[in-house]
Amino acid sequence: FSNTNATRLSIDFGQSFTTALDTLPMQTWAGPVRSGLGIHLVMIEEKTPSGYFSFEEVKEKVSLDYNYKASKDFQEKLITSLLENYTIQIEVSNGELQNMLRERY
Repeated sequence: FSNTNATRLSIDFGQSFTTALDTLPMQTWAGPVRSGLGIHLVMIEEKTPSGYFSFEEVKEKVSLDYNYKASKDFQEKLITSLLENYTIQIEVSNGELQNMLRERY
């Protein structure tokens, strides 16, 4: 991971993993460090203190995130509206798989 904040690491790996990173030395492999995903060897190359960013520093990122979310929302609504006009018929010989597909679709 590069330029990743502690919040993102906590979401991906869990709070205990992120907390353990604070105790590790810089510029050397360390571990094992446990996470919800398993056990890891970690090298911390650089730490940047958290802080506030100016509007100009975040404007483009916020705009990109907003447009991405709006696009995904539109896509989801479009697919939902298209599916309302069609009947999906899937023929599968496996009974268990048939039941799973019926429940989902």
